[in-house]
Parts: sequence; C-alpha cells; structure tokens
Amino acid sequence: MAKFKSVKNQLKKVKSQMEEEKNKGSGPDWLFTPKLVPDEEETVFKIRFLPVPESTTGKPWIEIRYHMFEREGDNKYVKAIDPRSFDSNAANPISDLVRRLYASDNAMDQEQAGTMRSKSRFFTLVYVKEAPENQKKFEGKVLVYEAGIQVFKKMDAAINKHDMCFWDPFEGTDFILTMTETGTAKRKYPSYLDSEFDRKDGPIVEDEELMDKIADEADKYDIKKLVIERDGIKSGEELREMMEGGLTDGSKSSRNNSPAEDLTTGKSVDISDSEPDFGDVDETDTSEDKTDNPSEDTSEDKTDNPSEDTTDDEVVADLDDLDLDPSDFDLD
Repeated sequence: MAKFKSVKNQLKKVKSQMEEEKNKGSGPDWLFTPKLVPDEEETVFKIRFLPVPESTTGKPWIEIRYHMFEREGDNKYVKAIDPRSFDSNAANPISDLVRRLYASDNAMDQEQAGTMRSKSRFFTLVYVKEAPENQKKFEGKVLVYEAGIQVFKKMDAAINKHDMCFWDPFEGTDFILTMTETGTAKRKYPSYLDSEFDRKDGPIVEDEELMDKIADEADKYDIKKLVIERDGIKSGEELREMMEGGLTDGSKSSRNNSPAEDLTTGKSVDISDSEPDFGDVDETDTSEDKTDNPSEDTSEDKTDNPSEDTTDDEVVADLDDLDLDPSDFDLD
C-alpha cells in the first residue's frame, strides 16, 4: 500500500495561510486597509467610527492634504503630504505651481493643476465589528482609517443633514462600509458610494469591559505622529525635486511606457496597465483650488472643501483625481 496519506483536508488551511501572506505588507499594523474580495460583487465591512482624542475641534477625523500624481517626464509617482496641512507658511513649490497653472488661460495648464493640487484625506479611528473571511485580521481591533472624499461625504451628510452624532460611543451608529468595483477594463478601483449608516443607535458593544478596552486602545493613538512617521514631511527643496526631477532641457517630456517608480518607496508601480485597488477616490470637483492652501482664509480661496455644498447625490469618479497609493498595487 502506498505510504502517501491524503492531504485534501489541509486545503482550506493552506488557502487561508496563503491569503494572510498575500495581505501582509498592505499597510502598517495600525491602519485599516480594506480590500475588495476577488470575484465578489461587493465587499462589506461593519465598522464604528470612534471619537478622536487628539481632535481639537471635536470632529471625528484629522484632515491632512496630499499631492498625488504621476510626474511628467519619467512616469514616476509622487505622493507627498502638503506641508501647509500643518503650517500655512511652509514652503510648497507644488502648490505655488498649481496656483500659476490655474491662473493660466490655457485649458491644459488648468487640467494639470487639477491633477497636481493637494487633496484631502480624513484620518479617523474605527472599531472593526465585522469583516470578510479573508480580512478577519481586522475584526475586533481599533485602527486608523484613511478615508477619502466618498466616505467623508457620507459622514458630512450624516452630521449636517441628519443630525447624527454617529461617533458617540453610547448612542452612535454603525457604518456599513460597502466596496464595489468600478473603472475601466484596464483600470479598476473601488467605489464606496453604496456605503451607509445603519441608523440603529446604540453602544459600540454591549460588554462594558470591552467598551473600556476599546476606549483604552483609542487613547493610545496619535494619528498625526503616525502619519508623519509613515509619510514624512518634505522640505520645499525636496518637493521641488519630486516635482521636477523627471524634466530635462526645460521641456515637458512625453510619457513613456515604463513602470512608474514610487518616489517614497523606490518600488516599481505599473500605473498604466495594472488593475490595482486605488482606494477611495475623489469625485469630480467643480471648484477651482487656486490657492491649493487649506489653511488660508481669504475670499479668493477656492480650495477643495468637501464641507461645502455636500449632497448625497451619486457623483462620477474622476480618474485624474484618484487617491492613488502604491501600497494598493501588486508589486511582485
């Protein structure tokens, strides 16, 4: 009789291990990074937004603006914190260029400005109550969630239209984070437009001891410190090099077909042909961010301000305004 033994009963365990290994490196262990489940029409998480202890405004988020675009000349990917998120007087040659481009009468210049301008990300704390089978590692944890405009507008509407203090630990509301795939044949990314609050008020959990544990975990976070440690704050000269490094002879060179390189990690990122998870996207924005400076308060400051004129209406995702993050790519 053959000495081999059947190992078919190990298949489920092996698949689970391989899925966990695949998901490793998708982000730091303090960050909630939901992913689309392959071959599923939608991917659903149940989360609870929590108070953010370091928020000086009481808002359940910390807003930080980023520049995220492909650099002209060599197809390298730029992702950098807009330093004016923290200091309105900080040097930022990218924002300076954006203002000049917006002031131009040339439509192509204005289009480029829209691509290069800084875009808001909203960092909040969440308690993950339910997750798909392949992402159970998030369940039962307090994590930082980096939300884009789509999810932010859901929060904004809940506050301003429906008077929901959804982040209240005792009388708040769970959020059903629903991800669906959208995009084109070559470029796929998730949409969060089907996400919604479940409108059932109550405590985060019924267990008081667990509530205290969740509160203790939330108190440990310093979101700004974690984000700055992850992404750094570039000097004006560093931002200029990130912006101009690919240009030669003062010309705006044509795009090549080689893989892009993320300037923060040095890894290759094939933006043109891959089908990555782009994360939350910025929807089409009709405002003109001519100052590209969220800290300035002037009558001409037409920065992208999602708090103004927010609606529940479905909007069209703008591919030039993607919140693109190299960590969402399969870099193997």
